[in-house]
Amino acid sequence: MSKTLHREGNTEALDVQEIETVENGKSCRLPALHPYWKYARRDFITYKAPPKHRDVVAIEEWMVRIAIIQEDLEWLLRLPHQRFWCQVVFDDTVHRCLGSCLQNAPRYFDPEYDSLKDDTVQRLQKDLHRKVFMAYLRMATYKESPATHITPAVFGEIIYDNYIFDIPKLLDLCVLYGRGNEMLLRKMLTNIFTQQPKYMEDLEAAIPTILQVFDNIQKRITHEEAFHPQPINSLTEAMTPLTPDGVADLVAYVADTSATLYWFLEVYPPTAAVFLKALLPTRLATFVAVVLPVLKRQLRSVEETYSSSDRSLGKRLAFAKLCFIKLFRKVVFVSCLKPSLEISGRQETAWAEDYLQMMTACMEEKRFISAYDCVFPFAEDVQLLANTGCALDHTRIKYMQEAITAAHLSVGKSRKAASGSAAGDSVLAEALANQGAEFNGECMQSESLEGACASLKMSDIELESLVTSINDLLPTLGDGFVIACLEYFNYDLEAVINRLLCDSLPPTLDTLDRSLPRKQQQQQKVTALSSRANVFDGDEFDVFADGSRVDSSRVFTGKKR
Repeated sequence: MSKTLHREGNTEALDVQEIETVENGKSCRLPALHPYWKYARRDFITYKAPPKHRDVVAIEEWMVRIAIIQEDLEWLLRLPHQRFWCQVVFDDTVHRCLGSCLQNAPRYFDPEYDSLKDDTVQRLQKDLHRKVFMAYLRMATYKESPATHITPAVFGEIIYDNYIFDIPKLLDLCVLYGRGNEMLLRKMLTNIFTQQPKYMEDLEAAIPTILQVFDNIQKRITHEEAFHPQPINSLTEAMTPLTPDGVADLVAYVADTSATLYWFLEVYPPTAAVFLKALLPTRLATFVAVVLPVLKRQLRSVEETYSSSDRSLGKRLAFAKLCFIKLFRKVVFVSCLKPSLEISGRQETAWAEDYLQMMTACMEEKRFISAYDCVFPFAEDVQLLANTGCALDHTRIKYMQEAITAAHLSVGKSRKAASGSAAGDSVLAEALANQGAEFNGECMQSESLEGACASLKMSDIELESLVTSINDLLPTLGDGFVIACLEYFNYDLEAVINRLLCDSLPPTLDTLDRSLPRKQQQQQKVTALSSRANVFDGDEFDVFADGSRVDSSRVFTGKKR
């Protein structure tokens, strides 16, 4: 039997605290962050994606599993700071559960799941999606309040040494939650990469593997070793032709890879330098120009074998192409164009030269450069650089512009047609972005949360949803304090969470007691008269509203003579 004595009001960092405990009659002190404080009787189960078809038995089994996971995550999020960190650091089942949610959760660009058309299934998936994000957000926060915090340097060691975060998890978080929670997600990644620089080294080590994925896909599609010449003898072996299912799998793989990389860079732009160093832009240009057209032709040759629900593969391939183009643009803009706008002096010309060299290296890939110019016109970038005062070689610019025009003509586009193509790609991208939005990171701002942030009028249910969302992340805050913060920031959930995590509340809120309870509202007695509704309510003869205002001289008994 043990008895724990914990000093209240301790403001030391969790990593230096010690807790006195009595074990078998002997008094001892253990670190606050120790396996001893983990709850050993709680085993988290793994997540499975919802059934794609309306199989009653499979759906019921899935709902039971999700209900168990939700209960476990609610319990985890409500743990106090010290107990929470002991659980996530020393309980492997927590990470298996959360990791399975990131790996298997439906993406917003995935084909529609028939089972998610059921309101109950959809609600369970959304609730779980939100709780998983809250769990990772809390694990990425080293300071919840002045009294509950971890030393930043030690925090970086904890999350790295215990594999709480790794590069695959960060990539999955970005593609799942980037669209609806970009600001919070950027704060998470900033904390992680700032406090633990080893993650940037891991990213550098992971990029060759990502590029190898492109090589393997190109090898599978073009029947030759990607990006590398190969002896003729090694090409004599016939490769197995792609089946319709194989083509569909490749399209899904390409779409997932493109969207994941794009959202990772969109959420955390400082990683653009790492992608540029690995020559990712030129590899992307080759992949888009060589692989995607072949994959599109193979998709057309087998599309008659797909059911009506699977015929969105063509759109998904177009979506992947657009993601690759936007990924290329993000690397170019962050690495070259943005510095030229922010830094003045001789370095302006250096950034402009880097941009022109990168574009020149991609000019040979005519299909890519034509598609890229349709979405991000080269002429606008040149004008942008000229406005910053960069010294540009007009002969070189003219040559590049002629090469781009020739690229448009080589793929059957005039300049006018190219403009129309850009509009078409944008419309398609918007349509795909809206498809399956119920699965993506915007679920935290949909339904109750979206209504809360969009309007100042809050229903009790909407307000309770917002309060619960914040309490899941910061369980030590009182409901009254949370409501005061929501009212101050016009019920903007993301802004409230960001200010609380940054400890940058305005003085009017900072002086409030953070454990302030909710005010008890007096419920008015509801009568049949007060709840009546009529089309004549409030008119000049409504005696129930205010009988004293009725002009009795205009009221006649019987017929008016």
